[in-house]
Amino acid sequence: MTKDQLRTLTRQLLEEYGTEAGTRFPSGDVILDSHIDTGAVIVSCDLMEFDFISFLTSENIGLTATAEYTLTADWVYIWAIQKTGTAIDVLPYIQPEKLPFPATAAANPTHWSLKGRTIIFHPTPNAVQANYARVWVMVRETDDLPEAGPTYIPPIAHRLIAIKAASSAMAAIGEDTALIESFYDRIMAKLQPILSKKVIQLSPFQGEV
Repeated sequence: MTKDQLRTLTRQLLEEYGTEAGTRFPSGDVILDSHIDTGAVIVSCDLMEFDFISFLTSENIGLTATAEYTLTADWVYIWAIQKTGTAIDVLPYIQPEKLPFPATAAANPTHWSLKGRTIIFHPTPNAVQANYARVWVMVRETDDLPEAGPTYIPPIAHRLIAIKAASSAMAAIGEDTALIESFYDRIMAKLQPILSKKVIQLSPFQGEV
């Protein structure tokens, strides 16, 4: 669904059909869009609990003579870091306080840790290597949903955005959201076995070299 279709559906759920000035959500109103953007973020976070494939993306990073790297993606969490090459080689995560490595740098890091949102390779790289690793991350919808609609949420779940947006709008003015949240939960429960089967059949490393 496009964002305009989500606007229409949200208005219908709230029985707020008018778009002229003086109505709850006049045409072009930023408050309605804010509720839709909030709904998209919440729905994507709810769905990724059982449908990680839809929200999984990757980014290649190369080594320089430094250990710290910041991804360009606005990730929710890092699913895995895979060393590129001819075989699947997943680099293990290690807690910083458990690091056994000496200060000496090495050509091929074997582990990684996190400092805030910064990836740190261990041991520290001592040479440049292009596309040394592929970082698999879970991402959500952006804070400003594009006019074309969701990027990651599967089409079958788009209506959940409008339901959550309507709930957000109701909560903002103190209305009871119990019924619409129950409606949201029932639809989410119906979608879970459908979307989770996709996870059973696919692997993010399937066919990777």
